[in-house]
Amino acid sequence: MLTTGEAFWFYSLTILIMIILIKNTLHKDFLVMWSPLSVVAIIYLYYCVIGPYITIQAGDTYYRLLDHRPYYEIGWKAGFLSLLSICVGFGIKDTKKASVHANTKVHHDLREKRFLLWLALIGSFLTFGLSGFGVLAGENLNITGLGGSFKNYIFYTVNIFIPVLALMFVEYLTNKRRLWVFLVLLIYVLTLFLALGFRYRLVMLVGSLFMIYYIHKRRKPQWIVLFFGLLVFVALMGFIEITRRLHGGLIIDESVVELGFADFLLIGMRESAVFQSTGLMLTAVPDYIPYQNFQFVLETLAMPIPRELWPGKPSGEELKLILQAYERQTGFEEAGIGAAILNFGEAFIAFGWGGLLIVSFIWGLIFRKAWNFFRSNANNIYAIVLFTLFNSFIYVIISRGYLPQIALNFFFTVYPMFWIWSKIRKRFARYQIRDEFKS
Repeated sequence: MLTTGEAFWFYSLTILIMIILIKNTLHKDFLVMWSPLSVVAIIYLYYCVIGPYITIQAGDTYYRLLDHRPYYEIGWKAGFLSLLSICVGFGIKDTKKASVHANTKVHHDLREKRFLLWLALIGSFLTFGLSGFGVLAGENLNITGLGGSFKNYIFYTVNIFIPVLALMFVEYLTNKRRLWVFLVLLIYVLTLFLALGFRYRLVMLVGSLFMIYYIHKRRKPQWIVLFFGLLVFVALMGFIEITRRLHGGLIIDESVVELGFADFLLIGMRESAVFQSTGLMLTAVPDYIPYQNFQFVLETLAMPIPRELWPGKPSGEELKLILQAYERQTGFEEAGIGAAILNFGEAFIAFGWGGLLIVSFIWGLIFRKAWNFFRSNANNIYAIVLFTLFNSFIYVIISRGYLPQIALNFFFTVYPMFWIWSKIRKRFARYQIRDEFKS
């Protein structure tokens, strides 16, 4: 049973989420279903509603050697206020008319796409050597250690495979050509991502391809397909959770074979435990952890600078605070290793409730900007790819409240498509001027 305070914030958040999803999915314009606000609502539903509710019903609110039930109410309160602030920011319409680029021609020989593909392949080779290709045969990944100060940046070039595959997919949907090239690369990348063990890359890849398909086809997915598709995907994430071995792919033993679909589904919901860690941090600040102010911004700005040039540069201070909170509550610093918080938790750590409201409002403005861009270019193939990549990236923005990591992932996953879009836009402009001159 929920306490009075828990029930108020839990149902307030749930109702707000349902209003967003029902309104957008029933809208007569099928595109509204794919609004960034719909994606935000689904992510909040998973992390802040379904996940915590399941733990209460199962009587399993213990996580990392600590009963997190006392932190649920403040977590739901923060979730509701942050989502409400996002809605307010998203509701502010931009009066500036966006430029429209309606050219839908697909260039199979797009040189920018070929450049990105080679960049991702070379980065994968520099990071893993030939073991990156051996993964297809079930071999382990081996980190080469090549790269020095820029090793981490070379490693993240594997994210560039996501926009490349998105471009290949929309090319196939448009002209029904080169399917085999897309499938070969897709199999390699999926295998590589599974071996790396970071599921957010799978979420981004699958999410962007899914949205590209339906937006390109100009239709909504059937409710039954969407519902069971989400269930299967969460169960798959659960399967990966218990079978993955870092850099070693999936290990399936007898204990895994004995599990059923419902077991994998429940295991897949464990990712929502980020909500529990967030609740803990909301009570820790400013009780025994002081507000961090602009620390997360400073770390983000300092991130590109190699540590050899700035040995004392700030890094990971927020993650250390999570370790500190768990050590204080459990007596074991190790209890907090690997713990993460939702993005509104980071805003609260910085400036408290005011920071949570303001930062969430700013995210709402950013989501509105992305939505305006797409609505103005909804018939452009490359705009669809860019928008769906950003929409899938919202998962990273919300699920991991650590701005430096978000910025790093954005640069290697979404920014490459921004770069391509800027090149194509200039090319379209030249074509238009040339055609007008001929006429």
